[in-house]
Amino acid sequence: MNQREIAKTKMYPALYIFLTDPLNAIIIANDNPFKAAVIEYGAKLLVVNNCAIPLSIDNTVYSQAKTDAKGKMADEAAALSGRALVALNKLNKTTEAGQLHIFASDYMHLSDPEAIALGQSTHDLLAGAAIFPFISPDYVTAQNLLDYQGLVTTYSGTQGTSAAVHAGSPEDLKNFKKAILAIDGIIADMFLLAASYKKEATSAFYSAFVAQAAIPAVHVAHTSMSLLVKPKLRNRKKYLIWFKISNA
Repeated sequence: MNQREIAKTKMYPALYIFLTDPLNAIIIANDNPFKAAVIEYGAKLLVVNNCAIPLSIDNTVYSQAKTDAKGKMADEAAALSGRALVALNKLNKTTEAGQLHIFASDYMHLSDPEAIALGQSTHDLLAGAAIFPFISPDYVTAQNLLDYQGLVTTYSGTQGTSAAVHAGSPEDLKNFKKAILAIDGIIADMFLLAASYKKEATSAFYSAFVAQAAIPAVHVAHTSMSLLVKPKLRNRKKYLIWFKISNA
């Protein structure tokens, strides 16, 4: 899995949340091809996430107990976030909804430190003043969050690593790349379908769609170069150029 593919896996869930937002659903309500593309996109997103799991982890000090604890936390985090998403969408609280991770694979494909941090931040987000008053008690209760915190704590405190013994086979990589191509094809179709929304009445939707579908920046090592130009004493039309190159 290269850096560009990792960046894509971070963009895909956010785009799905945007596409399924109730306000956006109203805009595309009578656009059957676009709606069909969104449904297909959701199905392919699950495939991509599942294919990514065995490719993004190593095999150091593997522990089945750690893996089990991670799975329980991830499943509960996804379940609570999903219930919260329904409540927030009904209230058109799209900013808060966009911060939720509703797929267990969002947690499972991360390394243990990253998964623990995301698991804890999910708890804190749901329990915070910006979200909890709107989801409690019908969608998520205080007891739900207390129980979930216990899962995060158990996962964090379990010795070992949840990393798979085999961190992805050639077949796993092949399946992942096929899934990436498939979901990128759907996004390409949606770009073509979305062109009809450039008109003034729906231009905001089109602009937001384009922004959401943008692949996040990929940071790579690069080389910086600074130049110092000095005139030669005998002939000021000629210059000495000093180069300083350093790896960033």
